[in-house]
Amino acid sequence: MRLGFMRNLSGRFRVFSVRSTNFSVRSTNFSVRNTNFSIRNTNFSVRNTNFSIRNTNFSVRVTNFSVRNTNFSVRKSWCSVRKKGHSAGYKRSVDGLCCLLMFLGIFTFQVNAQSNYSLQIVPTDTSTTKTFTEVINQIGYKKSFPNLIQRNKELQSVLFKIYDRGYIAASFDSISGDSLNQIAFLNIGAVVHWAKIEKGNVDEGILSEVGFRDKLYAGKSFNQTQVRRLQEKILNYCENNGYPFASIKLDSISFDQNNIHARLALTKNMVVKVDSILIKGTADVSDQYLYNYLRIKPGDAYNESLVIKITDRLKELPFVNIMQPFKVIFLEKNCKILLYIDNKKASQFDGVIGIVPNNTAPTIAGGNPTVAKVQVTGEAHLRLNNSYSKGELFDLNWQSPQPQTQDLKVQFNMPFVLRSPFGFDFHFSLFKQDTSYLNLDENIGLQYLLSGGNYFKVFYNHKSSTIISARGLDSITVLPSFADISSNHYGIGYRTERLDYRLNPRSGYSFEATTSVGTKTIHKNAKINAEVYDSLRLNSTEYRAEYTFDYFIPLSQRNVIDLGAKGGYIQAPDLFRNELFRFGGLRTLRGFDEQSLYASNYHIIKVEFRYLMEQNSFLFVFYNQAWYKNLMRNNPSINTDTPYGFGAGSTFQTKLGIMSVSYALGSEYNQAIQFKSGKISFGLVNYF
Repeated sequence: MRLGFMRNLSGRFRVFSVRSTNFSVRSTNFSVRNTNFSIRNTNFSVRNTNFSIRNTNFSVRVTNFSVRNTNFSVRKSWCSVRKKGHSAGYKRSVDGLCCLLMFLGIFTFQVNAQSNYSLQIVPTDTSTTKTFTEVINQIGYKKSFPNLIQRNKELQSVLFKIYDRGYIAASFDSISGDSLNQIAFLNIGAVVHWAKIEKGNVDEGILSEVGFRDKLYAGKSFNQTQVRRLQEKILNYCENNGYPFASIKLDSISFDQNNIHARLALTKNMVVKVDSILIKGTADVSDQYLYNYLRIKPGDAYNESLVIKITDRLKELPFVNIMQPFKVIFLEKNCKILLYIDNKKASQFDGVIGIVPNNTAPTIAGGNPTVAKVQVTGEAHLRLNNSYSKGELFDLNWQSPQPQTQDLKVQFNMPFVLRSPFGFDFHFSLFKQDTSYLNLDENIGLQYLLSGGNYFKVFYNHKSSTIISARGLDSITVLPSFADISSNHYGIGYRTERLDYRLNPRSGYSFEATTSVGTKTIHKNAKINAEVYDSLRLNSTEYRAEYTFDYFIPLSQRNVIDLGAKGGYIQAPDLFRNELFRFGGLRTLRGFDEQSLYASNYHIIKVEFRYLMEQNSFLFVFYNQAWYKNLMRNNPSINTDTPYGFGAGSTFQTKLGIMSVSYALGSEYNQAIQFKSGKISFGLVNYF
């Protein structure tokens, strides 16, 4: 055996190293001071014995061990190690080693013992046992703790809870027991009731706003939490009405036996008004827009509830970046608000190219159908955000979903018209279906702007659809699937959105819905036989509703689930193809041709799993399921189906912008999946 001994310079601890084939104790530090032991970061290993402890770390800090009336006897020993014919005798004192081994056994026992500190609360006066039991049963308390600090905190917590029940004279008279087991003797005292709490110098208007009533306190048990809440309500009212430095307290406190009298004393201090909002940065936003958007204007009384929302409100603007937290500078009678914001690229141009089989390819006369040729569809989108520094929006979207078919949508929005909380909203769309018909849609709305760009609106909507060519229709006896139609609707709409990052959200939701009612008119076409209109209701009432919803759920730092839903409903007699909803394609039901499905009532649910790679890059797989019903006139039967689609794709950041590519398959009418009909889409979004 080799026994090494070393004493450090301070002489306060010893390092022992013992190595042999029977056991090993390595890098073990311990300190012995008047029976107080301290072990920190101690690793030990015992091998090749009746028991084994390996890779075990013990850390005990500020731990006192006490051994009483114990006699230790250690005798000197001689150790001899012989190996390969060589022998060596080493005479060393093993007192320290024996102490170490004995200490490790005591240490294990003591660590387990000190992991449980107990607490018992008993009444000081047995005559109050009934009251004591009732109160303790109401509030409850913990009886075991991992350390002394937690136990002391529990004692303080018990007192606070008792105070809130009117026993404001309660106290712990004494505490007995040892360091592990503690008994606290509680003198609960008498319950104190409110005799009266007077309004003092607090205005009636303030008391009415915070809901103060004398009868809420008279004769009731004193409750410290209730009083504190009343004071906080009064202070909040003052802070939101120009007095950010107000203070309040209870004054003229007096006791009559077990009843308490007090009055409220409010000190408002100086009144503060807003002087201006200053931008410190490159953000190009007009002052009037900021005043209306933040709802903080020069001359307004200081409002703490609006000021604390400034950061969240600025985060909701897509065209500014927050460089550092805002500051409020209080002057003698007013304040200035400094915003540290820079410009952020929010306008965008993007396009999508779709490659799908041309299922309408002509066949060779007298032969089999030709192989489906490739058909290219496309979409272009221009979105201008805050171009004139007033928060306005211009959006233009063009799409060619099918050959000889054009779809154009234009939107313009101007917020805070005439410095009011109202905004102007205009939508226009044009849809041309080859040479069959032309749809025009105009929508004018008045928005009431809410926080974060959300709104509630009322609108007027006019739709018209006209037959482009009546060639061959002059002698028909039944109208085709489309007709000359117009409608006038009045409706309401609502939009709300709360996403952590609009371009690639990890959490949050967005929801938009509209509903309207109006009149529908079927117009007679002069080039079509008038008799075909005899069985139609030319004038009727029409109902329409639409909604879109997305909810993002973070599963982990990089994994996100997007749950979505989209749908529409239209009800009117004698529905024609050119007034139905059109859906299918990249924006609605992936795995199908763009706007290839028609319905009077449809609903789509979406489940998409995303793996986030970077801020604007992610991989995704998806599944979307639809249900729709087509009540179009002259349908041989009600057309109902449950088509579905699935696929995968990727969106990633490049120097040109955000690129996206996806592959989708779809099935309808319970048909088998055909990979040759898969849809490949490419997209590019560029922000400027």
